[in-house]
Amino acid sequence: MKKVLLIMAAALMTLAQCKKQETSPATPSADTIKMTITAGPGAKTNITDEGAITWTSGDVLYVSDGAKWLGSLTLQSGAGNARGTFTGNIQGIGDGTATCHFFYLGHDNGMTGATVGENTNAVISFASQDGGKGDALKYHLGHGSADVTVSGGVATGAVAMRTEIAIAHLKLKMDGEDYKGKVTMDVSNTMTVSPAGTFSGSSATGITINKDGGYTTGDRYVTLIPTETTDVLSVAFTGDATGSMTFGHGIQANNLYGMENGIEVTLTAAHEYVDLGLPSGLLWATCNVGADSPEDYGDYFAWGETETKSDYDWDTYKWCNGSYNTLTKYNTKSSYGTVDNKTTLELSDDAARANWGGSWRMPTEAEFQELIN
Repeated sequence: MKKVLLIMAAALMTLAQCKKQETSPATPSADTIKMTITAGPGAKTNITDEGAITWTSGDVLYVSDGAKWLGSLTLQSGAGNARGTFTGNIQGIGDGTATCHFFYLGHDNGMTGATVGENTNAVISFASQDGGKGDALKYHLGHGSADVTVSGGVATGAVAMRTEIAIAHLKLKMDGEDYKGKVTMDVSNTMTVSPAGTFSGSSATGITINKDGGYTTGDRYVTLIPTETTDVLSVAFTGDATGSMTFGHGIQANNLYGMENGIEVTLTAAHEYVDLGLPSGLLWATCNVGADSPEDYGDYFAWGETETKSDYDWDTYKWCNGSYNTLTKYNTKSSYGTVDNKTTLELSDDAARANWGGSWRMPTEAEFQELIN
C-alpha cells in the first residue's frame, strides 16, 4: 500500500504581531492587518483517488496568538493543488516579531467557539459522518506555529503545520458482500481546540456513519480523533451491524489508514430486540446468547464468566478459590468468601457484552422484576 504523508502546510504569511519576542516594545493597534500565506503540503482538504490531499476552494485558516483568536484567512488560489495562497485581515495587533498559531478546523462541520478576541475553545463534533471522501475531510484538523514579522500593517512568515486527526478508508463486508447500511464506530466523537494549540478528544461515545439513501459499495472514509494510547486498540462497530477492527498502535494523528486499498472489516447483522413498552424503556433481546430462536435455550455461562465450558463446578469457577465459600467477587455474605457487595455484572464480566458487543448487557435484578411484573 502506498504510504501517504500528511506533512502539513509550509507557508508564507502576512501577519501581525501575536506573542512578542523582540526586546523593543511592539505598538499595539486596533487597525486591520493584511495577512497573506502561501501554504505548502499539509492540512489540506481533498483526497484524490491515490490518497494525496490537496486544498479545496473555501478553505479557511484560523489565527491565534496562543491566548486568543485573532481572525481567519481564506484560500485565494491553489484549489486542487498541493500549495495554496491564503489572505485575510487580522485586528488588534501591531508591528514587531511574534509567534502565532495557525489552525485548519475543517469546513461546514458546525465548528463553534473560535471567537475573535476571546480565549475560547473551538469545538468540532465528529458524531455524524456520511462516509464519503469529502465528508471525512470536513473534519480535517491541522495546526502549526511560526515566528512572523509585522511591518506597516503587513505580516509575513512561514509555517509548517501538522495534521491533528487520522482518516481511515474502510471496506465494510457482511456475508462476503459489500455492506451498504448504517454503522457506528465506538470511538471519540468530539474534538476541543484551544488558541494555544492543544487538541483533546471526548470519551468514546461513537461516530455514526450514515448516508441518506444508502451506499452503492462498502467503502467508507471516516475522520477519527487520535487516542492518547499507543497500545493495540480494538474498535467496536455497533448499531444495525456489529464487528470490530484493530489499530496496532492506537489511532495516531497525521495518518491515513488503508487509504489506497481500504481496510476490510467483516460485520454481522445486529441481534434483534423487542420493545415491550416497559416503564424503563428497556429493550429485550428476542433470544438468549447462543440461541437461534426465542425457543432455544442458548449457551450456558457461570455468573461473571463470558465463555462457555464443559464443566460447571466450583473447581472451574473463575471467581472463587475452588469451593463455594471462597468466592472472590460478586459476593454479599462473609460466609461465602470475600465480600464486595457487587450484585450487578461489570461489563468486562458480562457474557452478553462479550459475545454480542454493542450496548448489549445482562439485565439487573430490578430489570428482571420489571419484566415479570
